[in-house]
Amino acid sequence: MRKDKVLAIVAYLLMIGGLILIGWSFLPSEGSDEITVPAGDYFYRWKTPSMINGHVSGDYEVIGSGVVQVYVLNSAQYDEFAWDMFPTSSLDDDMGASGSFSADLADTSGYYITVSHGTGYEDVDQTVKVTYKVTGIAFMFMIGGIAFLVIGAVLAVVSMRMKAKARAMEPAPPAPASQPTDVTMFDTKRKT
Repeated sequence: MRKDKVLAIVAYLLMIGGLILIGWSFLPSEGSDEITVPAGDYFYRWKTPSMINGHVSGDYEVIGSGVVQVYVLNSAQYDEFAWDMFPTSSLDDDMGASGSFSADLADTSGYYITVSHGTGYEDVDQTVKVTYKVTGIAFMFMIGGIAFLVIGAVLAVVSMRMKAKARAMEPAPPAPASQPTDVTMFDTKRKT
């Protein structure tokens, strides 16, 4: 197989892969977990994927008794929360035996969903079912898809140039041998 054909196949595979990654970047990220927050100063967290124009929403329900505190936090708020478990601000928070949460994710930095013990239930293991959905444009898939498309397009151009150069270097095919026919040609221009 010629090099230009191999390069063209690789180029088209990269471009198809890039289109698939770009398509995946628009799919939501969803999850459902049943977690146990151990007794004491413990919490459970999920880090959301990096999204452009993102939004996170979900529901929670304590299985058994008690209440929990659910926060949606950006990176700075999460750092504060991880230090003393009481953020001074959050994107959303809710406390109860069940409820929901929702927040817009302003940029592609890290965002966290945290579940901690509710007031008065710090000394009890608590099992919680959490479902969440993150929508937006997945930043890393989008960048990867664009990169694959660009690399594939460049390789496709290179393969077309290689093919054109190879064709230019090929000798011209021989002219077909003339065969006698029953047609008589006359010169219509006469000199007088």
